[in-house]
Amino acid sequence: MPTAARANLDVASEGDDKVAPPRELDAILSSAWTALREDTDDASFVGAWLNIVRTVIPGLTVARIQLEGTPVFSWTANSAQDAAPALEPLAALADVAVRQGKPVLRGSSGERSLLACPVVLTGAPCGCCVVEVTARSEQGLREAMSALLWACAWLRDRVRQRRVENASAETQRTGHALEVLAAALDQNRFVKAATAAVTELATRLQCDRVSLGFTKGQCIELVAVSHSASTDRTASLSQRLEAAMLEAVEQRTSLIYPPIDEDAVYACQAHAALSQQNWGETVLTVPLFLHDRFVGAILAERPAQRPFDQATLDVFAASSAALAPILVEKRLNDRGLFFKIIAAIHEQAEHLFGPARYGQKLALIGLILAVLAINGVFATYYVDANARVEGRVERALVAPFDGFVRSARLRAGDVAQEGEVLATLDDRDLWLQHSSLSAERQQRRLEYDRALGSRDRAEANIAQAQIEKAGAQIALLDEKLGRAKIIAPFTGVIVEGDLSRGVGGPVHAGDTLFRIAPLNDYRITLSVDEGQLADIAVGQTGRLLTTSLPDRPFPIRIERITPVAEARDGHTTFRVEAGVEGVEGLRPGMEGVAKVDAGRRRLAWIWTRSLADWLVLHTWAWWP
Repeated sequence: MPTAARANLDVASEGDDKVAPPRELDAILSSAWTALREDTDDASFVGAWLNIVRTVIPGLTVARIQLEGTPVFSWTANSAQDAAPALEPLAALADVAVRQGKPVLRGSSGERSLLACPVVLTGAPCGCCVVEVTARSEQGLREAMSALLWACAWLRDRVRQRRVENASAETQRTGHALEVLAAALDQNRFVKAATAAVTELATRLQCDRVSLGFTKGQCIELVAVSHSASTDRTASLSQRLEAAMLEAVEQRTSLIYPPIDEDAVYACQAHAALSQQNWGETVLTVPLFLHDRFVGAILAERPAQRPFDQATLDVFAASSAALAPILVEKRLNDRGLFFKIIAAIHEQAEHLFGPARYGQKLALIGLILAVLAINGVFATYYVDANARVEGRVERALVAPFDGFVRSARLRAGDVAQEGEVLATLDDRDLWLQHSSLSAERQQRRLEYDRALGSRDRAEANIAQAQIEKAGAQIALLDEKLGRAKIIAPFTGVIVEGDLSRGVGGPVHAGDTLFRIAPLNDYRITLSVDEGQLADIAVGQTGRLLTTSLPDRPFPIRIERITPVAEARDGHTTFRVEAGVEGVEGLRPGMEGVAKVDAGRRRLAWIWTRSLADWLVLHTWAWWP
């Protein structure tokens, strides 16, 4: 819509040398009054309005009119000149009048005055009229303002008329949509409801054919065609209809062919093919949108002589929005097994709590009595968890420097005595470096003695520093050589590390070579589910059954509950540590199942604890 338009005036401009004769002026005013009373377009209306205003406000040279929903109209007495500079102060004054909501009078120059009058409807500004008149007395300006206020009543009526027309059009669209919706609701089955809806649309909007399709996977399935009891999806026409609907759904917009907007960038190949098959008919497709997805589309066809106008497009949009949820619900009711199950459960509930059906009532009473009996029986509640045997203390033996494995005497599973050599690293390179540094240190000592003999103090200090540096490097090598043998710090079992197959292979400083745990000093780590952690307490007892010794349970006692959560197999567990008695036969790394005695509880509670906790959690999460 343009931001400015020039109204066509028939009255002679102020700058003209000739003035229209009285008879011609009467004819022009009569035509203007007729245009005001008739339903003309906005440009003609404003032109006629200006013609009348110029007769009641002499000396009007520039005018600017802006109404709700219409472009800005401007006029100058001399249409040949550039009107933009003259309209700038009028636009600024219009903003002031609209903000204040009352008429404003302001002088633009020594010979001109500006009059601004807002157009107010239902207490809110809906437009503004600003005019420039020749300078006159204060009384003359008041008369001009009064005349402008009188004239603005026509503008207010114009806005009111447009609002009434828009409301009437909206009411009409709503009425059509309700009639289509009523036709669909009148049918119980999905296909019948869809056929009734498209038939009602075709009749009310005078369409040759209206078709409805629903999404099925990545395609569109033709469901109903107006004035037709059945559809043949294998026919060529049905396939073209489905292709056109899919074209609109994939682009997620309404499509019309031939397009109204020549600048549209949407693809309409399927619509064009359908139109050519039907002798150039106009084709309109409106997608059906529900919640967050497109569920189908409505396609309408009209002859080329009666193309779709904006009012028809609005009716189709309103009808599709109203039909989508109804048709989707009917479609689900017809095809889904889930809804049938729900209906069957509801029916059985009515039979159970209604008259007769004494057998079902007796069965329910027996079930209730059985639940009450189970609820009165107490049993020991055990918390079961996956368990692993670990050494209470594990010492890691790491490589002291980068080198190569020279020999390996023991490996994982062997018992090592305190001070026993587990493995040795190749130290020949270290001894060579040691010899080189020793020779270098001896050379620096000779240089130091020579410098002392020549009384060269600076040279002596340098030699002394180099001697100290070489000594530090030799001490470091001595330390590494002393750690070339990996020695067991205490008597225990090696739980990790096997260098026997890697003799001669490289190792890096910090690499873990062995892990050793003391003999007969183990602890059990339990992975307790987060839902049962509240039932565990320090001091509780239980039993451990390992996979390697399934016939020999080991008594355990809870010693520590750590606040460390771990995610395993989709569940969150917490680490619980327990002591074990009678460790004979146990080895670090064994796994099994532990049961912790959590006290006496009702048998019904033990059986339904997990389900009850799940229901409580999800009910609380979904409760508003």
